[in-house]
Amino acid sequence: MTNNENKYEQDVACTYTTCKNDTMEYATYSKEKIVARANDVIANRQVQNNLKILGFYSVSTMTDGDLTSEESKKAIKNFQRTYGLTESGKYDSNTAYNLTSACNRYESIKSSDGLKKLCEKYSFDSEQIRTINMGWTYLKQAMHLPDHQAAAVMGNIFQESSLRCSVSDGRAYGIMQWQNARLDRLKEFATNEMGNDISDINVQLGFMREESEKDEKENWDKFKLTANVENATAVFFESIERANDNTLSIRCKYAQEFYDAFSC
Repeated sequence: MTNNENKYEQDVACTYTTCKNDTMEYATYSKEKIVARANDVIANRQVQNNLKILGFYSVSTMTDGDLTSEESKKAIKNFQRTYGLTESGKYDSNTAYNLTSACNRYESIKSSDGLKKLCEKYSFDSEQIRTINMGWTYLKQAMHLPDHQAAAVMGNIFQESSLRCSVSDGRAYGIMQWQNARLDRLKEFATNEMGNDISDINVQLGFMREESEKDEKENWDKFKLTANVENATAVFFESIERANDNTLSIRCKYAQEFYDAFSC
């Protein structure tokens, strides 16, 4: 222990100066309160770091431990909106549980043997790996899908977009290749609900959830009745993607590979 650290440990109180209404005010806090405040800042920085891991923070300067800043409140609120929680912008207990659980799941997938095997087979780049990690985490944590249905979604996404958020053929866009009125609604959701670019992975995942609860609810309800990977992949392909091509067999192949990689 250094001399400075030893001196701090021996101090029982510390006086600091604040400025309020152009006057200097002095307050004395116990060592316990100072340590508690420091611990709060450390904990809050971890919250901000978790939000960054999941893509809700975009710049490094935000990890200052202040969850009341406009940047922090926007990040928390967008996480809450995307994950289907009450949108308060406040870091409440339900938000804490879901954020921590999502980050733990994300890190588990990131380091899994299943992901390693997929990467070895398909030579995925960093963008594709990010989509896999974020997608599987979201489908399990936010949408509460069983493994066979999560795999079906991922298999379809792989075929549709090669797991790339900004891919477009001039008519369709994103991981699910939304087009026409659905693409228009995605753009509105990105701007009006999330305040982020349409290419953002959380915008697209959040919009997937939005569709499942509104315009595409009937089709998603049908999908959620499926009992195995092949059936789930087919229903998602025919009722939700509506791709109008002959790629069901390759979608089922991809879906089974995701299931084998990540199912518990």
